[in-house]
Amino acid sequence: MIKRVNILTKIFYWVLILANLMYAGVSVYSYYSVYYTFGTVPSSEDYTLEVIGTTGKAFNIFPKDMGFLIILGFIFSIIISVVFVPGLILAKHINAKIKIHSGLAFILFSMIVVLIILTYSTEALSWYPGYILD
Repeated sequence: MIKRVNILTKIFYWVLILANLMYAGVSVYSYYSVYYTFGTVPSSEDYTLEVIGTTGKAFNIFPKDMGFLIILGFIFSIIISVVFVPGLILAKHINAKIKIHSGLAFILFSMIVVLIILTYSTEALSWYPGYILD
């Protein structure tokens, strides 16, 4: 039973890590796709028609329909990580055979911290959620 719990925790870590990577990848890809297509990036959906009118090119954001779900997945991965890892540490004190997978926990938390800092400080990561949620 404990072996299955350890495997499930490792899978759960990887799901959270991949959710964060998907958010970062989609954000950066969408920003640079629009930037290299138009030479500029509209700050909101209101200015999109103006940019399209001046260049005549199509405005395609990679997963615009799924954008809200990707952003929501990123936010939930932060919330779940803050609850999951300390809960796993508490479970480790109850049953010593449960593995915390400290390397994956470190990767997950460092990735979340880096993504939050980059989202607030760079336009490449902050443009996609701002545009989708606008």
